[in-house]
Amino acid sequence: MKIINLQAENFRILKAIEIAPDGNLVTIGGKNEQGKSSVLDAIWVALAGRSKAPPTPIRNGEQKCTIRLDLGDIIVTRTLTAPKEEGKTYTDSVKVESADGSQRYNKPQLMLDDLMGQIGFDPFDFVKRKPEDQAELLLQMVPLPIDLEELARQDAADYSNRTIINREVATLDGQIAGIRVADDLPTELVDREAILGQLSSAADTNTAIERERMRRDGEEAIVQRLDASAVNKRESATERRTEAARLIAEAEQLETGANEDDSAAAARRAQLKDLPPLGEPVDTAKLRDDLAAAEATNAQIAEAARRADLIKQRDAKVAASQSLTDMMDAREEDRRKALSSARMPIEGLGFAINEKGKPVVLFNGLPFGDASSAQQIRASTAIAMAGNPDLRVLRIKDGSLLDEDSLAIIAEMADAEDFQLWVEIVGTGGVGIVIEDGSVKGTVTRVDDEKPKAEPKVPASDKLL
Repeated sequence: MKIINLQAENFRILKAIEIAPDGNLVTIGGKNEQGKSSVLDAIWVALAGRSKAPPTPIRNGEQKCTIRLDLGDIIVTRTLTAPKEEGKTYTDSVKVESADGSQRYNKPQLMLDDLMGQIGFDPFDFVKRKPEDQAELLLQMVPLPIDLEELARQDAADYSNRTIINREVATLDGQIAGIRVADDLPTELVDREAILGQLSSAADTNTAIERERMRRDGEEAIVQRLDASAVNKRESATERRTEAARLIAEAEQLETGANEDDSAAAARRAQLKDLPPLGEPVDTAKLRDDLAAAEATNAQIAEAARRADLIKQRDAKVAASQSLTDMMDAREEDRRKALSSARMPIEGLGFAINEKGKPVVLFNGLPFGDASSAQQIRASTAIAMAGNPDLRVLRIKDGSLLDEDSLAIIAEMADAEDFQLWVEIVGTGGVGIVIEDGSVKGTVTRVDDEKPKAEPKVPASDKLL
């Protein structure tokens, strides 16, 4: 199925055109901003509708545009109508009927979507695309047993989770490295409570010893006071005897008192002498050192236990990270197997996975971009043809970028495969159909000197039938 006749009125910058292509290579030429691109876009919009239409498809100042596409077996008529209210969008209606008008399709756009296949495929556009974009376009034509997008989503989720886990591993490694543990550290905690008990007992013992020392010192002080008192009393007695006889009686009494003091002092001295010696005070400084050492040891044991727990956590995170890596590797292998077994539209095509994990196109085992220009043009055109088995129409919007050899290659392939190829070219020399000011100026026969060989064939009317 190919284009027999194209009519368009008020589409973009087109006024009214009618083109009945002759042959498989249809070249559309003219100066810039005259309507060449609008011709090729009209074909695309007639088939795809609003989804592929430009923001303003209706010619400035007009209320409606119509595109009629005669495909031999069916005729497609699409009408775009400007909105009546400002701020609203245009309406899009399409009619698909049989060539003789006897049958009209109830779901025209659905029928056209099934018919088009890869009608938007521009062979030259495929060559210019980046490798990943080429693969994405080709994968639309090649059924795979796996969902690459789903695998990519799973990879992205696993990669994100693995990144988080690896950050946690790095944090744990930093914490582990910050804990220093002695080589001869005991495995059991030191019984600090026992040492505290010893400290408490030592304090009680030392308090009792100190209390007894103070008591004995008190007794010694009493003895000393008694001794001093006896001396004073004797001195007083001597003084009193020499003073007067009347003091003899008092002296006798004082003597008696002195003797009593002597007896009491002797008794207390004997008691002090008979007391056992005081015991040696307990060395609490050593016990405090032992307690400090025990607490330091216990702190190191606790740090060692925390370090062991961190290592356990780190190992679990590393295992989880490796598990995610294994799953991503498995999906990578699934991708490689599916891509390597894909049924390609032409011989020599294949897929590979690049360093970013994205599929790219190979041709004869090498990256598609490494093939010669002629090979790329042939391959991309063959891909486009394979993608359009029913509607045998392709378009090239940048035909001016093709040299004569490249254009000859695709023209030859179009003839060989009975495909209709619409090519936009800047200029009028050697061009088949010339567009000027939104209308068909005429047709030109391609000759070596690129000059017209016959009078231009202009449609009888610039208006649609």
